[in-house]
Amino acid sequence: MLTPTRAFAYLDPAAGSILLQVLLGGIAGCAVFAKLFWSRLRGLFGAKKRPERNDDHSSI
Repeated sequence: MLTPTRAFAYLDPAAGSILLQVLLGGIAGCAVFAKLFWSRLRGLFGAKKRPERNDDHSSI
Protein backbone atom coordinates (compact mmCIF):
# COMPACT_ATOMS: atom_id res chain seq x y z
CA MET A 1 0.00 0.00 0.00
CA LEU A 2 2.84 2.40 0.64
CA THR A 3 4.37 2.14 -2.82
CA PRO A 4 2.29 2.13 -5.97
CA THR A 5 2.58 -0.96 -8.13
CA ARG A 6 1.50 0.80 -11.32
CA ALA A 7 2.36 4.19 -12.65
CA PHE A 8 -0.16 5.74 -14.96
CA ALA A 9 2.34 7.88 -16.85
CA TYR A 10 1.61 9.81 -20.00
CA LEU A 11 4.19 11.07 -22.44
CA ASP A 12 2.84 13.78 -24.68
CA PRO A 13 4.33 14.65 -28.10
CA ALA A 14 6.34 17.48 -26.58
CA ALA A 15 8.38 14.96 -24.58
CA GLY A 16 9.54 13.31 -27.79
CA SER A 17 10.35 16.70 -29.28
CA ILE A 18 12.44 17.66 -26.26
CA LEU A 19 14.28 14.34 -26.39
CA LEU A 20 15.04 14.88 -30.08
CA GLN A 21 16.30 18.41 -29.41
CA VAL A 22 18.59 17.17 -26.64
CA LEU A 23 19.99 14.47 -28.91
CA LEU A 24 20.57 16.81 -31.86
CA GLY A 25 22.01 19.49 -29.58
CA GLY A 26 24.48 17.01 -28.13
CA ILE A 27 25.58 15.92 -31.59
CA ALA A 28 25.95 19.55 -32.70
CA GLY A 29 27.90 20.39 -29.55
CA CYS A 30 30.31 17.51 -30.12
CA ALA A 31 30.79 18.60 -33.73
CA VAL A 32 31.58 22.20 -32.73
CA PHE A 33 33.96 21.01 -30.00
CA ALA A 34 35.79 18.77 -32.47
CA LYS A 35 35.97 21.59 -35.03
CA LEU A 36 37.41 24.07 -32.53
CA PHE A 37 40.00 21.68 -31.15
CA TRP A 38 40.76 19.71 -34.34
CA SER A 39 44.50 20.47 -34.36
CA ARG A 40 44.87 19.43 -30.73
CA LEU A 41 42.91 16.24 -31.32
CA ARG A 42 44.93 15.43 -34.43
CA GLY A 43 48.17 16.05 -32.56
CA LEU A 44 47.02 13.88 -29.69
CA PHE A 45 45.98 10.89 -31.79
CA GLY A 46 48.08 11.40 -34.92
CA ALA A 47 51.72 10.89 -35.67
CA LYS A 48 54.16 13.57 -34.71
CA LYS A 49 55.33 15.71 -37.60
CA ARG A 50 59.09 15.68 -38.06
CA PRO A 51 60.81 18.98 -38.77
CA GLU A 52 61.88 19.44 -42.36
CA ARG A 53 65.57 19.22 -43.17
CA ASN A 54 66.99 21.47 -45.81
CA ASP A 55 69.72 19.45 -47.56
CA ASP A 56 69.80 21.72 -50.58
CA HIS A 57 73.41 22.82 -51.20
CA SER A 58 72.52 25.24 -53.99
CA SER A 59 73.12 28.24 -51.72
CA ILE A 60 76.89 27.60 -51.57
